Amino acid sequence: MSKKFGKTGTIEYNPELHSEAMYYAKKREAANRGLRNRNKQYDRPGKNLHYDFLGVLGELIIHGFLREHNIEFTFAPLFDKRPVGTADIFFGDVKKVDVKK
Repeated sequence: MSKKFGKTGTIEYNPELHSEAMYYAKKREAANRGLRNRNKQYDRPGKNLHYDFLGVLGELIIHGFLREHNIEFTFAPLFDKRPVGTADIFFGDVKKVDVKK
């Protein structure tokens, strides 16, 4: 499978990442449920799991790409007790990336 990667082309990735992404997406969706119940602007009825899946899949794909190319980085947690309100990837102290589907 492949996923578009910004302006630089396409990244080939193992389709088995889909099951791993769904595993973490379910955890992320459950962790964020309380927030969405309190703040309806974050709720996408019937679509929350789908969007969490796409976000996690994108993060797993770029994680694999960076590891494969020996690029040093730090990742924010895939999910936490509260939503992570920061970038997804950090390169040193200056550069940061927020992965989008």
